[in-house]
Order: sequence, then C-alpha cells, then structure tokens
Amino acid sequence: SIVLDPLMTARVYAGTAGGGVHRTTNSGSSWTTANSGLTNLNIYTLLLDPFDSQTLYAGSFGGGVYRSFDGALSWAPASDGLTDLYVLALAANPVQPRILYAGTYGSGVFQSTDGGGSWQEVNPGLEDGWVRALLVDPDEPQTVYAGTCGQGIFACSFYAAGDLNVDFTVGAADLGILINHLAGQLGPGTPPFDAPASSADFSPDGFVDAADLSALAAHLAGNN
Repeated sequence: SIVLDPLMTARVYAGTAGGGVHRTTNSGSSWTTANSGLTNLNIYTLLLDPFDSQTLYAGSFGGGVYRSFDGALSWAPASDGLTDLYVLALAANPVQPRILYAGTYGSGVFQSTDGGGSWQEVNPGLEDGWVRALLVDPDEPQTVYAGTCGQGIFACSFYAAGDLNVDFTVGAADLGILINHLAGQLGPGTPPFDAPASSADFSPDGFVDAADLSALAAHLAGNN
C-alpha cells in the first residue's frame, strides 16, 4: 500500500509485508523505516486523514489497526471492538474523516465513528466476509462500496448517523438508541432525560410508527 501526502507531495508512505511502514520525504530518493509502536509489520493498507496529513492509519494482517498522529514517527494500536485483526482495506469519509471503515479477511466491514477509537461490525446484506477493497463515494459519502474476494462488489448506505441504525430497519430498539443518544448529547439531568429512557415507553408493540413518534414529540414538549 502506498499513500502520498497531498500537502507535501515529496512525502510518501509505503506499507510492506513483513517490513512495516517506510517513509520518504524526498519523492523516493531515500527511505527510512517508520515502525515505532508497530507490533505487527505486515501492513496491508495505509490511510491518510483527508483533513490532517499528520494522521495516518495502518491496517495489518493479524495485528488490527494502528494509528499515528505525527506523520508515522510513532504508532499506537487502534483496534478496540475490531474482532477480526486481519485488516485488508481502510477508507475514510471525505467529509467526516473520523468516520472510518475497515475491510477484513473474514468478518466483513467494520465502522468507526471516532477516528479509530472503537469499531463495530456493519455487514447488512454483505454476502462475503473477505473484503479486499473499500471505497467511499466522494459525492455521496454515506455510500460505501466493498470489493470482496469471489462475490463481487457490494454497496451500503450509512445515512448520517449510521451508528444509530446499522441494519437500516427502523424498530423500537432504534428509537431507544436515539433517545439515549440524545440523552448523552444533552448531558445527565437534562429534561426529559433525567432518567434512562426505554423504547418501550414510546413503542410498546415493538414497531415504530407515526403514533410512536408523536408520543415521543409530546413527551419532549411536555418536559422542555
């Protein structure tokens, strides 16, 4: 894997199988190793933050994801929640670069919404867990394409807050997650979230419909 710094085109990074990461600052005339902090040197994919060229991600074969904030001078593991540590592809949302995707050797696609701090599996409709390539649509960055080994290309849309509804089927659980997400955004003790909310409060039948949303709206209006 090779990535080029768009702000300083003489700076290039190369990921190698067994040799870790190499870095050049003179367009390849000379290279230095940049493996401080890497405990796995089988680097299959590199990703440069589209807004901050000092931030890089490295996907390894067996060691998960590593992250650097200083142009590859040092690395630290960034694989919390990543249950498959064989990472073959990495991609970032070009508008919200903290939203990342990792393609793995057998467990499909994982998503991070906090710049690699944590990951969760997101495989709705994916028929092959061996993901060799990922691409985020630059014009519609909620759409992600996954290239697999043997089953072709799959597309998935992560509408805005993809972490709130990863199966794209709205149900009572999604309503409950949204309520608690709002509670976390507003802070503890903020009405009407002074106690943990349950989706059952607004959707007792387990299906979200207009009546459930009206009940939630009325609850918010009555407590604000």
